[in-house]
Amino acid sequence: MPDEIKAEVRGQLSTNYNLEDLDEESLTYVNRLFAERYKQWKSDLHHHFQAYDDPQVALQEGCSKELEGREDSWEWLCAHFQAPEFVVFFLIIFV
Repeated sequence: MPDEIKAEVRGQLSTNYNLEDLDEESLTYVNRLFAERYKQWKSDLHHHFQAYDDPQVALQEGCSKELEGREDSWEWLCAHFQAPEFVVFFLIIFV
């Protein structure tokens, strides 16, 4: 998970949770949990993107409900899912 995403999520969670005083073991667990959840969330959005036959239709009409109001994130993900690096990685790992 990119460090900027970690920082953003941690900042949002710090509104309700104190993450500053965690011991090393707990922090490792929280970071692993963040990474697993982020990976699953991104995978779910990739499946949603793949449900459309045309990437342009996915971009224009496919924004997931959880990203409403954050269409710029959907645009970024659509571009990411079409990037040659991601496509090659996906084909190597999942096909």
